[in-house]
Amino acid sequence: MGVFLEGAQVDMVSTNPGEVVSNTYTVTVNDGVLDLSLDDLGGSNKWVMLIALEVVESGAAITSTKSLSDSSLTESSPIIVYNSYQLTSSGLASNAHDVANIDTDGDGVADHTDLFPDDADFARISDFTNFIINYVVDDNVIFDEDWKELQNEADFVAKLETVLELVISAEQAEDQEWAILLYEEALRIVDDELTLRTNGFHGGSLANDWLVVQEAQDIIHPDLLSLSEYLSLTLE
Repeated sequence: MGVFLEGAQVDMVSTNPGEVVSNTYTVTVNDGVLDLSLDDLGGSNKWVMLIALEVVESGAAITSTKSLSDSSLTESSPIIVYNSYQLTSSGLASNAHDVANIDTDGDGVADHTDLFPDDADFARISDFTNFIINYVVDDNVIFDEDWKELQNEADFVAKLETVLELVISAEQAEDQEWAILLYEEALRIVDDELTLRTNGFHGGSLANDWLVVQEAQDIIHPDLLSLSEYLSLTLE
C-alpha cells in the first residue's frame, strides 16, 4: 500500500501473510491539519489493513492519538487528524503482544484469521472442504459398498468439488457482496444436497441416503455439519 502524508507519497509498504511491519513517519504540517491517505496502489483488492495507528506531536507533548485495535480494514480514503505531527503505523501488528503476531500452529496464518488455529493442515474453509473430498475418494476410508449405487459416489464428489470451487472463489473475491452470494450457494449445496444424503442414521431419512452404511455416515456426517457451520459464520 502507498502511504501519503500532506498529499505526497512517503512510502510503499508490502507484506506477506502474517508478516509484521511497523513504520514511523515524520511530516511538517503548516495548516494545523495532518492529511493522511492509504492507497492499495492497484493490489489484488481495494483494502489496506491496520492494527494500530498512532499520531503524536513531534515535541514532548502528545496532543492526539488515533488507535485501531484488532484487525481493522479501511478502504483507500483520507484520514484527517487534527493538531498532530508524527505517525506510527503497524501493517499487521503493532507489537509482540498483538493478536496478529500469534500463530499457534505455525502455518503462516495468524490465529485471528485462521479458522483452525491449532491445526497446521487447515486455515480456511477451502482447506477443510478439500480434506473431506480427499477422504471420500479414498477407498480406505469410504468403501464402494458404503454407497447405495456407485454413481452416487461420483455425484457426491462432484457436488463437493462444486462447493470447493465456490468457496475458493469467495475467499479470493474482492467484492464482499459477491463473496457472500458464493458462500450462500455453497451452504445451500452442503445443507440441501449433501447432508440430506448422509443423515439417515443421524435423524434423517434412510430413503434419501446415498451413503447407506452407518460407519461411513459416522465419518462424514459430522464433518458436513461442521462445514455448514463454518459457511454460516461467513454470512454473519
